[in-house]
Amino acid sequence: MSSGPSKGPLAPLDGVPGVTGAVVRAAVVALVQTAGLVGLAAGLAHGIAAVVEGASPLPALALAAAGALLRAGAGTVGAVLAARDARRSEDQLRDALLDRLTRSPAAVEAAGGTGPAAVLATTRLHDLAPALATYLPAFAQTVVVPPVLLVVLAGTDLLSAVLVALTLPLVPVFMVLVGKYTADQTAAAARALDRIAGHVAELVRGLPVLTGLGRAAEQTAALARLGEDHRRTTTATLRLAFLSALVLELIATLSVALVAVTVGLRLVEGHLGLAVGLTALLLAPEAFAPLRALGSAYHANADAGQAAAEARAVLAAPDLTAPAGTPADDPRGARVVLDGLSVAHPGRTTPALAATSATLQPGELVALTGASGSGKSTLLAALAGTLPTSAVVTGAVAGVPGRVAVVPQHPRTLGDTVADELRLHAGIDPSDPLDAVVAEGLVVDALARVGAGDLAGRRCRTLSPGELQRVALARALVRVRRGAELLLLDEPTAHLDDAATARVSAVLADLRGTVTVLLVTHDPALAALADRELVLTAVPSPAAVPARRGKGSVAPPQPAATGSTGSLADSPGSPGRGGRSPGRSAPAR
Repeated sequence: MSSGPSKGPLAPLDGVPGVTGAVVRAAVVALVQTAGLVGLAAGLAHGIAAVVEGASPLPALALAAAGALLRAGAGTVGAVLAARDARRSEDQLRDALLDRLTRSPAAVEAAGGTGPAAVLATTRLHDLAPALATYLPAFAQTVVVPPVLLVVLAGTDLLSAVLVALTLPLVPVFMVLVGKYTADQTAAAARALDRIAGHVAELVRGLPVLTGLGRAAEQTAALARLGEDHRRTTTATLRLAFLSALVLELIATLSVALVAVTVGLRLVEGHLGLAVGLTALLLAPEAFAPLRALGSAYHANADAGQAAAEARAVLAAPDLTAPAGTPADDPRGARVVLDGLSVAHPGRTTPALAATSATLQPGELVALTGASGSGKSTLLAALAGTLPTSAVVTGAVAGVPGRVAVVPQHPRTLGDTVADELRLHAGIDPSDPLDAVVAEGLVVDALARVGAGDLAGRRCRTLSPGELQRVALARALVRVRRGAELLLLDEPTAHLDDAATARVSAVLADLRGTVTVLLVTHDPALAALADRELVLTAVPSPAAVPARRGKGSVAPPQPAATGSTGSLADSPGSPGRGGRSPGRSAPAR
């Protein structure tokens, strides 16, 4: 990736991997093609002149044939290299983008939300390779071909070279004028697509509620309006593309016509040889061809530049990961220590999580209870590393391991089927064939333990809330078997019947002593399984939290803030006060 912003025609592609190398290779190909073009034009011109003069045209035609073969061969190699470089750049940028999006909530926010982030990683980056495969060769040809042909023309016919040199700059001038307006149109089209993506993401998220209220059909009209806005914006951009192409073609045509008129007049007056005049006529249009190709590719490059700019913003977002814990030397799990950890959101007078101090011992099963709004889910989000970037975090947390297993109250999935979803969390090593077999065994075992073995082949989008809850628990079990030392559960039995709840209880009982577990629950029976119960108490704060500027990262909490705006107390009868539990930010419960 580029170390800093660049300037010039390639500035929109700043940060796209491999652009410089692709341009250099395309420039070499363009130079070889130009040599072939000069040989082709000179051979044809001298061959025609030889026929007119009654001489043999074979030597000249042989030169023309060699030039044509050289140009065609270089063009074929150039097209293959350009396509390869473009695909490679797209793949590398997508890999970096997906890695950052999956590890950092700040990156998702920088993309504009989950919907726009999905559009960027799929549709928008999908258009990057075709744009690079056309724009970069056209740019390289623009840099190489016109200067070389001007030198050749100057050695062949100085007047024609002067006319081409005077009219050639008109093309980039009009390209700049048209391009400035095109950039605004392209950005408007991209924003329209983002609005559609965001609306669809919110619609899918709230579809169960809308269906239950009988309001899902009303969203059809809203989606239709957004689609119509996007269609109009895209059509306007296409009209502008056709208009700009017409302008460039007109300028090139008039410029070549000037050369043709001067050559014709001098041929009639006998001041110019036929071979020289024909050579000038054949080479003059080729000096404008790269600029016309660049103008045609500019509109595709505008989309690529828009995607690259959004990718740069995402990759520049802070990399929010869970705080590094101590080395994993205890087979029972992680030891997590919180010291005055507090989370607040800008504009809210009450902190999402009051100042909290606690210790989770390795292998403990701790039930986290408290009234709604006391910060239980915020605490889990803090440990999972999923706080919003706008959250204000104070205090300190230590010991959170690099791998954490989470069972959210409202799970989401990425895999096509349930088995695919669990495989994603198994972290299969592609270089080890046996690792895939081991992972498959873990998937089967985890599904069986939660009573979801019959769901393995089901598509995730067809699952009910209760089935999703069981899949989320199975997913967490796979992560625990793969080395996760901390398991966080948020109401794991909220959508389950008595039989499924009993299975969850059995699973948690089996996990005791093998992984540190923090369980949020309102179920007394489930809480009774815990080694101890920790109660969160929220104390309202009168001071509003000042809004933060920009999209800063939520760093691991800094040295503890003094003062007690809340407490995490052991419930009566629980063993000791040694354990207390941390918190970070997410929606407060």
